[in-house]
Amino acid sequence: MEGRLNPFSNKRLKRLLAAAAALCAAALVSLWIATARSLSDPPRPLSAVLGRVDKVRVLDRFGVPLSTTYGNAYNVHDYAPLHEIPELLRSAFITAEDRRFERHRGADWPARLHALFQNVVHVRIVRGASTISEQVARLVHPRPRGWWSRWLYAWEARRIERGSSKAEILEFFLNEAPFASNRRGVVQAA
Repeated sequence: MEGRLNPFSNKRLKRLLAAAAALCAAALVSLWIATARSLSDPPRPLSAVLGRVDKVRVLDRFGVPLSTTYGNAYNVHDYAPLHEIPELLRSAFITAEDRRFERHRGADWPARLHALFQNVVHVRIVRGASTISEQVARLVHPRPRGWWSRWLYAWEARRIERGSSKAEILEFFLNEAPFASNRRGVVQAA
């Protein structure tokens, strides 16, 4: 047995661990560079996103709409300020979508870890953990769904939180959340 070469000698194990550490470091650096390139533009307020009208609304002389269109990229016709949306409805959305909305700064990492744990235990996706800010990021910059998109939405949500207040984020979300039949926002859904 003395003449046989031990495949897990101290020297080989050290080289293997050094190579694994270098590979992890290279992966983290490349991920950081790719994320920085994707998020190079400075944060801007959410009000700057609105304003593009693809289809206009035609009104009669009394201000009553003659036709209703839901073909715009954003809800530009039925926009309600946050103070006009009932408190009970705001609370219901926060409770259903993002319980720690007031406490996090974009992404809710404990909720993400808990969702990951539940998904691994059930061997399928049973729970998500996107915050209202991440959903706003998805509404502003739609991408194909995937792990990379979720990573970018987390960073964009943090940037949105730096450029806008919680009230502005909630107002934007409540007015732009998609519902059935191409309706956007709580006013059109009602």
